[in-house]
Amino acid sequence: MIGTYIHKYELLIESLKDKSFNNLEERIRSYLLKKREHLNSNVIQGTHQSIAQELGTTRVVISRILKKMELEEFLSIGRGRIILN
Repeated sequence: MIGTYIHKYELLIESLKDKSFNNLEERIRSYLLKKREHLNSNVIQGTHQSIAQELGTTRVVISRILKKMELEEFLSIGRGRIILN
């Protein structure tokens, strides 16, 4: 039980560090890489809106950054999913 609390506390601290020290593009990249690791898949299901809510920003900003990442060939955007290259 204490291990669960410690893990949640570590996640909270990591999230606070992320928001404090990283720009949004780095936060999105980190979010996607962690999702890929957690799901053990290059396909991440979700909408731009859901990502925006999780990262505390707007859908428009997320869409703009994801489009930039797509042009850089880091990922491909599909309907309701993101495929990491």
